[in-house]
Amino acid sequence: ATASIGLVVMIVTYAQFPRILQQIVLIVQGFLLDPARLTSMFRVSTSPARFMDPETTAMPMLIAVSRLDPFLLWSTALIAIGLYVVGGLSKVEAAAVALLIWVLGVLPILLPALLF
Repeated sequence: ATASIGLVVMIVTYAQFPRILQQIVLIVQGFLLDPARLTSMFRVSTSPARFMDPETTAMPMLIAVSRLDPFLLWSTALIAIGLYVVGGLSKVEAAAVALLIWVLGVLPILLPALLF
């Protein structure tokens, strides 16, 4: 089963729509949270990293945990579903591609944090 580049781009684009909802949630958070508590970018996020202390938690851990954002996971699941339903991939292939995209998304951020 193969999916064309155009089809994959369409699937990934549509899968990013939950991120619009995430931005709305982040805007509301920005209005409701005490500015004095916003000490790092992780404090204004929808991931579990917002509950971790950036002063005592290693940066690679914060970055890894930030990838557990429910909106990011939702988008990743939509990629897998789209590749399965529209792209014609098997469930395992679609899940593997979505997981690969999720992992590759963290590497450009995580590698410098691990090296420096």
